[in-house]
Amino acid sequence: MIIKKIEYRPSLFKLQWFLTILFLLQLPQQKINAQKNNFEGGWKNNWFTGIKAGSLWAISDLPSWGGNNISPQTALSIYLGKDIRPWFSLRGEILGGKLSGQDDIYNFETKLLGYQLQGILNLFELMNPDNENRKWGAHVFLGLGFLDFESDSYLTESGENLARFGHGFGKGINGWTREFFIPAGIEITYRLNTRCRIHLETSTHFVNGDELDAAAGGKSNDVMLFAGLGLSYHFNLGRKELPPLLNYSASTEHIPLKYKDIRFSQKISRLLKDGAKPLISLSLPQKIGDQNFFDLIINVSNDGVEGVADIEIMIPQGFSFRTKNLQNAELVINDGVANIVLALPAADTTFLLKIEIASNIAPVGNYPVYLGYKITDRAGGTIGDKKVFYIQKDLLYSEKEAKTPIFLPEVEFRIQLASSADVPIPSDKLRTLFPLDTEIQEDVENGFYQYTVGSFKTLAEAETYKQKLSKELGMDDLFVVFFQNGDRVSSIKDLISKEKEKRFSSQVAPVQKPLVTSAPKADEFRIVFRTDKNRLPLFEIRSVFETPEPISEVYFNGQYMYFAGSFKNEEVATAYKEYLVDRYGLVNSKVIRFQKGQPMVE
Repeated sequence: MIIKKIEYRPSLFKLQWFLTILFLLQLPQQKINAQKNNFEGGWKNNWFTGIKAGSLWAISDLPSWGGNNISPQTALSIYLGKDIRPWFSLRGEILGGKLSGQDDIYNFETKLLGYQLQGILNLFELMNPDNENRKWGAHVFLGLGFLDFESDSYLTESGENLARFGHGFGKGINGWTREFFIPAGIEITYRLNTRCRIHLETSTHFVNGDELDAAAGGKSNDVMLFAGLGLSYHFNLGRKELPPLLNYSASTEHIPLKYKDIRFSQKISRLLKDGAKPLISLSLPQKIGDQNFFDLIINVSNDGVEGVADIEIMIPQGFSFRTKNLQNAELVINDGVANIVLALPAADTTFLLKIEIASNIAPVGNYPVYLGYKITDRAGGTIGDKKVFYIQKDLLYSEKEAKTPIFLPEVEFRIQLASSADVPIPSDKLRTLFPLDTEIQEDVENGFYQYTVGSFKTLAEAETYKQKLSKELGMDDLFVVFFQNGDRVSSIKDLISKEKEKRFSSQVAPVQKPLVTSAPKADEFRIVFRTDKNRLPLFEIRSVFETPEPISEVYFNGQYMYFAGSFKNEEVATAYKEYLVDRYGLVNSKVIRFQKGQPMVE
């Protein structure tokens, strides 16, 4: 009989080890810093169980005898595992199945049952530990175990038994033969939800013996391959005793938060699973004017839950955090994001945290403010939410008065259509968004590209045009903005201070002061532009002088006095008087002080 020797190297075997070596070579190049981080509360109590079904192939002595038909046989396994670290797990597995092979002369059949303990590395967790939303996973594993089996070899034609192993003469279960073996392989997983994962595995099992195929000789050690598909279920057992240390993390879609350690008291407190409903809310003004600062108020109510509140506030470009420290809380600011970590006591407590925001750089417009939070109780339970709030900046808005009109020479009013941070809006896109016949002007200030239309001397004209554009474009977020001497002015106070500086630094004769009393208690300022012994019809006065501010009549010291406007600030009144001189030629107009509705003149 001529024995033909055939080298048998299954492609599945080569592919598996090529991928395994490739993954292992990549590991030293990664920043494996996961050990330095603390992970989400309760991971130390994470367990998993599952089932796998697939096929077994034998790499045995049969091919060395001339055989080339190694038939795959069904295999089934069950396992139970535990997370030791977020990137490393231990798994105990029981594998049961059959092996077979056949050629023209010989064939064999084997029944087996393997018990193994495996160490599993989560490669994606090692490479990128901060990605909590990952669906896919890649794992490599290596283990050690023992294999119980009984095997028989036969002559193919006659069925005569040539050799038997096990069958009551071994040291394994039911007298089967027992050998040690080393399983190694790779595994791809896909997370269906927080509990369930699908597994695709290929592995090689190196057996410390040569009797698995009931044929001693040839290869010194038998090898078998497994490929299969499985489903796992992950759960957290928790602890009956409350842990003294809670490791937790909270994250949003914007910027990952740092991990913290908080130590708890030993008092009994409510848990989220008991129905406790802690809540975090945010209060901020819906509108702001030209003030430089405003406050955000964070309200934290723990509902008796002892744990940790991890809060994240994100503000838009043009705004900045002025508050740098918070009492009883840890505050970390990174550009436009504030991360607040607050320890919650066992008692039912409410916290009010105030953060001051600077808004002077931002142009007018509507801006989003993001709130994200996560509350973790001492048993590892979590609850959280994400919300968006909007704040509108309008230079004409005031908390005391609906609008604060300004009338100054060389002040130009325009309508802002849009603004863009850092990047200009292409001209073709501007025309698509705002199909107007008038020219759209672009100005750059503080890193914002701002786009305006129109040019008006009075606020009333600008407001009328803004309302017309709102109807024409179907937009509600248009704003009146100010320019002085061609420069954009972001604050009403800047308008007044610039005009005041201009008046006092000029070489022209100073404006004659109006005749006023020295009493410092004036509560109102009006501009008188005409006096007469006879009363004039008020509607005629208004038709001649179509001033933006209302016209009023006062009878004082035997004559009728006609005034334009009513102001709380003398500088604003003086500026409006100069506007009347410039626009209507009312060179004899004066600012008159009022107290309790009566003029304070001699």
